[in-house]
Amino acid sequence: DVARFEHMLAQAEQNQDRAGAIAGLEQAVELYQADLLPSCYDDWIAPERERLRERFLDALRRLSDGWEQERNAAQAIRCATRLLRSDPLHEETYRRLMRLHLGNGDRAAALGIYHTCVSTLQRELGVAPSPPTQAAYSRLMQMEVASDPPPARSGKRERLIGRHEEWQ
Repeated sequence: DVARFEHMLAQAEQNQDRAGAIAGLEQAVELYQADLLPSCYDDWIAPERERLRERFLDALRRLSDGWEQERNAAQAIRCATRLLRSDPLHEETYRRLMRLHLGNGDRAAALGIYHTCVSTLQRELGVAPSPPTQAAYSRLMQMEVASDPPPARSGKRERLIGRHEEWQ
């Protein structure tokens, strides 16, 4: 599996066609089911396990970027969500998901991602999100307020059906 995983990554990296690169990355990330020999605690395996894990995470990032460039928000979100499950303390992934959901017209999901980020960082590390993540949230809140126009009021009176006496 490791040899196939690395072979698929190499093919994706060499592919000049975006669609071909995406297909190669898709196949590579599907091959990666878990860390290498997770029940093995020998010293020799740790560096190789970490190297493969980093390659997997990088492939997911590139795959999410590729789907975003192809304007396929659903696939980009799917990849970024898998990336977040694999590395739940990586704030850049939270910002990526916020941007993708917002681009997909789902502000509620983008806000939910931010709140998940806040609670995860607080629970796991006892810290608040970094300034770039807080800035992304502030922009999201400003966009939400700015995008909700006040109800339009016309100069004419609305007709109340069956309320002739009340209008008088």
